[in-house]
Parts: sequence; structure tokens; C-alpha cells
Amino acid sequence: MKVRIACGSRRLRLWELSYRFHCPVVGVCFNLGEIRELIGKLMTFPGRPTDCEVHCIVVNECGTRTPMSSLLHKTLETKYSLPMQIVRHFKGLVQLRGGEFMHHDGGKEESLKRLEAVIAAADTVICQTGCISHDAYWRV
Repeated sequence: MKVRIACGSRRLRLWELSYRFHCPVVGVCFNLGEIRELIGKLMTFPGRPTDCEVHCIVVNECGTRTPMSSLLHKTLETKYSLPMQIVRHFKGLVQLRGGEFMHHDGGKEESLKRLEAVIAAADTVICQTGCISHDAYWRV
């Protein structure tokens, strides 16, 4: 039995992602309180920016490696370390039983172009519903 789920060699850093993903990553992975706390560590504003302004400022910072995008990436790595440990656990279980485990995390080698072929060749596909890439989700 071969279990295949697409996997890249490493997770992309926030500023390496396409600009199309910055808004959903910021909006889904952080609540507004977290964003305000993080932005307050690095930036000052005359008055209090609106929620929309805070979101837009942070999304714009994600396009290149800046102190803000680095802080956001580090926070994501910390905040979501448990789900990544769970992925490693499942990988170990699948390999222990002779399967091949692949995990699509947006890595460069496992792009969406290849995802459909990998899914078609799989005996089992597990798809989480709390995804960042709706395009990848709907291909499953």
C-alpha cells in the first residue's frame, strides 16, 4: 500500500510566498489582537490605525524580508509548531507500515502543477479543512 500526500523540501518563508497568499495568511493565521501586538513592537503611528490599516500594513510588509515579516514568520513557526509535529508523527506511522508519506506545504518542488498527478497516484489522501491554499484544497 502506498500513501502519497504531496510534500516540499522545506516550508517557504513568509516573504518567499507569492503576494497572493500574504493577505490570507495574515487574516487566517493571526487574530487582530496578535497583529496589533506584533506591529506595536516594531512600528509607531500617530493615533490608532484602523483594523483595515493594520492588516494592510502587515500584508505589505510580507512582500520582502523586513523586521516585521521576519517577526511574523518566527511567530508562525512558534504558533504552528504542534501541527508540524503532528505531520512528522503521521509521516513516521505511514513509513513504519511501508508507505510513502508526502505533505503539500507549498514547497518549491511540490507545486500545484504536480499536486493532481500525486493525488491520482495515491492510495489514500488526507486533506485538512483548515487550509491556506483554497486552490490546493479544491483539487483534492
